[in-house]
Amino acid sequence: MTQLRFIERLRDLVDNVDVVLSDIWGVVHNGLVAFPEACEALHTFRARGGTVVLITNAPRPADSVQRQLRKLGVEVVLVEPQPAPLASVLGQQIGELVTRLHRAEGVDV
Repeated sequence: MTQLRFIERLRDLVDNVDVVLSDIWGVVHNGLVAFPEACEALHTFRARGGTVVLITNAPRPADSVQRQLRKLGVEVVLVEPQPAPLASVLGQQIGELVTRLHRAEGVDV
């Protein structure tokens, strides 16, 4: 049987880990403010070569979530598995337009 272990810091858990999957709401922020300790822990993990994947079940496009995080002071990079956001559903030209609009708002695409 696996022993349940509670940790106080991310670094206590990630010595031999390449990727951290983290929920956003309640871990990175509470909707009003970012949690500095959590953001710093994830940033430190990335700085040491790890990959951080932020996960959300928010019923909004990823770029909208990214804008909210940036307003809270959380730096993230939007990663799309296609050449441009929404290109697979709206076409490459619209995807490129969406990319330009997001970049104009400071969103990394």
